[in-house]
This record gives sequence, C-alpha cells and structure tokens, in this order.
Amino acid sequence: MFETPMTSFAAAEAAWMEPITPTVNLALSRNIASISHHPAIEDVVDILCNRTDNSDRGFFRVTTAYFLAKMAATMRATLKTKDRGDIPVNVYAVALATSGFGKGHSISILEEEFLSGFRKRFMEDTFPVISDQHLWHMAIERAAVSGATEEVEKEKLDKEFRAAGALAFTFDSGTSAAVKQMRHKLLMSACGAINLQIDEIGYNLIGNTEVLTVFLELYDQCSATIKMRIQRQSG
Repeated sequence: MFETPMTSFAAAEAAWMEPITPTVNLALSRNIASISHHPAIEDVVDILCNRTDNSDRGFFRVTTAYFLAKMAATMRATLKTKDRGDIPVNVYAVALATSGFGKGHSISILEEEFLSGFRKRFMEDTFPVISDQHLWHMAIERAAVSGATEEVEKEKLDKEFRAAGALAFTFDSGTSAAVKQMRHKLLMSACGAINLQIDEIGYNLIGNTEVLTVFLELYDQCSATIKMRIQRQSG
C-alpha cells in the first residue's frame, strides 16, 4: 500500500489558475530530468494515484497535462515565444499503459470530476456568448464593404454558422471533411478548439488515419492552413 495526500480537484484547479512566472531554462544543454513538474499537475496526480491505488505517476502526468492543455486551448490561450511570436496552445499526447493499470478509471475521474464543470460552463455560456459577439463583429465589417445593413449580414452569418453543425467539445473519430467543417465553425466563433480523443488507440489507429493526417497538418503551425480536397463532378 502507499499513501498520497488527499487534495480536492477544486484546490488543484485553483492552483492551476494562479498566475505563475516561467522559470524554466529552455537551453538545449539543460537536463530535462531535472525540471520539476508543475505543482498543479502533481496535485491532480496525487489524487489519481490514491483513487486508482497505483503509485506509477508517468501515465497520470501525461493525461493530466493533456486535460489542462485541452482547457487552455479551448479558451484560445497563446504562448509568447522569442523566435515564432505568439503560438496557440496545442498538445499531442499518447498515453499508453498495460492492462489493469487504471487507464479508464483515471480518465473517467478527470473527465467527470475535473473537467465537467469547465465543459458545462463553456458549452452553455462561454461559447454561445463569444460566438455571437464575434459574428456581430464580422457582420459590421462585411456591412461596411457590402453596403447592406449589419442585421442583414448578421443573419447571413448566423445561417452559415448553423450550417456548420453543432460543436462537439470532444470527438473520437471523423472524416477530414468534418474536421474542416468544425474548424470553419470555430474560426467564425473566435473560441473553442478541435479536440480529438481516441480510446484504445492500438485498435482504432488504422480506422482514423484520415482524421489523424488532418490533425498532424493542423498541429504543425507552418501548415496550419489545411488545403481543401477537390473531387471530379459529373453531370
């Protein structure tokens, strides 16, 4: 048996929200093993270790970092760099563990107890409000060019926005066309992120080759503008 301090998710989330001053030296000569993990991540990992009766922290650190980055990306947080300017928060994580490790149980805890409040507030309040504000901003700009009223342009944008379908906070499969449609909706909304989360990746990898290829294009900032695919039309 092992013991870990019991820390509430609310306290862990509050610690993550506190402003911090980056102190990590990114020089290539720095030994990455000497860099301490963020205390907010360690607080959540303590809980997961305790709840799953597993002291191996590696898998839990990866999944916790993923869910924290998922929230930051959804809120369109950016990182200021010296060589590439402002870049969006992005995470590509592969979390693997043996059978019986507690993968499903720990992910369920993170999704239902840690992330659920954020997801509910974002989907019900944040996304609708910010999307509508940005659509009005776009309508004002288009009206200035077209000469139509702002209300007319807003109605057109609303129709285009609805045609892109409902926002999926997280999805586990799809097609390249669907990802591009979701991306278009998010560009119009000025908030949110495309969150692909695949369970049992060893079994589902081949079936998601198409959507993973699109995500790899999006993950690379240099090719963040994905290209459209054309097909031959008959008749």
